Amino acid sequence: MIEPYQPYEPNLDRINDAEQMRREREEQLRLEQERIRQQEAERLRQLQEQARQSSNRP
Repeated sequence: MIEPYQPYEPNLDRINDAEQMRREREEQLRLEQERIRQQEAERLRQLQEQARQSSNRP
């Protein structure tokens, strides 16, 4: 028996792989953005501390 033609089936794995790669890239970007935010917050805290220390000097 000949199966009906279903052109999308051979591409499902490729589509699923592409979706998985997209999700992984999005997660990597989110993690990188969070890391950058944390670095910026730490740098801001350091600058504020330096400003406080220099303003306290006579």
